[in-house]
Amino acid sequence: MAKNRQKLAVHQPAHYRVRVQGAVSESYCDTFGDMTIEEESDAGQQHATALITEYQDQAGLMGALDFLCDRRLPLLLVEYVPKEIPEALED
Repeated sequence: MAKNRQKLAVHQPAHYRVRVQGAVSESYCDTFGDMTIEEESDAGQQHATALITEYQDQAGLMGALDFLCDRRLPLLLVEYVPKEIPEALED
């Protein structure tokens, strides 16, 4: 493991990738702000959508997860994304 990895805190901003089963409307971007949406299909042709954005804190992340749950989108993955990766997605 890298020794220089930034320590997370629940009250600080961080980027996360949230992956859900199914398609997510682009109108959800308005709810979550500046977001990268990646549509995915696995070998079994299951459709999934990855949403990558910065949340101001983990309470904001939990609010987004509640929002997705209320829309009955099954949660597949929640993953911290180091700062360098979202910048690379902008290219």
